[in-house]
Formats: sequence, C-alpha cells, structure tokens
Amino acid sequence: MEGAFAPAGEIPAPNSGLAGSLGCALDEHGFVVVDAMRRTTVDGVWAIGDVASMRANMSMAITDGVVAGVVCHTVLVHAGGPVAHA
Repeated sequence: MEGAFAPAGEIPAPNSGLAGSLGCALDEHGFVVVDAMRRTTVDGVWAIGDVASMRANMSMAITDGVVAGVVCHTVLVHAGGPVAHA
C-alpha cells in the first residue's frame, strides 16, 4: 500500500518554524506545546493540527480548529478586541 505515512516507530517532524520564531515553546520532538484550549505559551497564539500533535489526523485537526476558534472569539469578545458588537 502506497501512502504518505511515517513508518511505525518514527515520529514525523512538524513544520513549527513560525511558532518557534514567535517564541512558542516546543516539545522534545518539535511540536508546539499547547493546553486543552489549544493556546500556546505565547499570549494570543493558538496552534492546531499536525504542528501541535503527532496524531496526523484530519478530523482531530478540524476539531482542534473549532476549539481554538471558539476560545479565540471568546477572548476577543471579553477583552473588547476588534469584534463588532450588536
């Protein structure tokens, strides 16, 4: 079977250069360190998907994106950020 899969036992290398340059903490494998709400160690920066987890699973990345989006929106609304209020 052909595919873009890492061989068993190998950890894929994440493309976390941007996050690292922003000052986000990276773990020993180069993945961005995030909490349950997908927040990084840098205020106002969230990370989702393959850059923050070795799961490499599309549906999990989508779920992470929804969580991060809701949290980001909540932060902006409660901080009086650039969100239009009705």
